[in-house]
Parts: sequence; C-alpha cells; structure tokens
Amino acid sequence: MRLNTNDILRLITACRTYQDQTGSEWMWEQYDDLIHKLITYHDQNLSNDDSSKLPTSLYPSWDLD
Repeated sequence: MRLNTNDILRLITACRTYQDQTGSEWMWEQYDDLIHKLITYHDQNLSNDDSSKLPTSLYPSWDLD
C-alpha cells in the first residue's frame, strides 16, 4: 500500500486543522514536523508529473527556498 497525492493532501489538511486548534506550542510543532515529512514524502515518491504536484500554497515558507 502506498499513499497517493490525494491522501497526502487530506493528511496535510487534517494536520493544519488540528494545528490551528491546539493550545500547545509543542503539539503545534509536532504537526508542523509531520506536515514537513508528508511534503518530503510526496516530493520524493509521488511528484513524477504535473498531475501529482502539490499546490505551492501548501508548502511552508521554509520549503520554498
């Protein structure tokens, strides 16, 4: 079983939703780390063509360097 682009998008959306609702800075950072890992997984395993590209708005500013 492998994650696809839609799975990654849903997981990032879920992480951002819970990230906005947490009152804990530590938990916010945990979600941020998970988002980074999901984007990295996508870029390394799924971004072979334009149809599987993630929208640039999902990338945190530290990934746009």
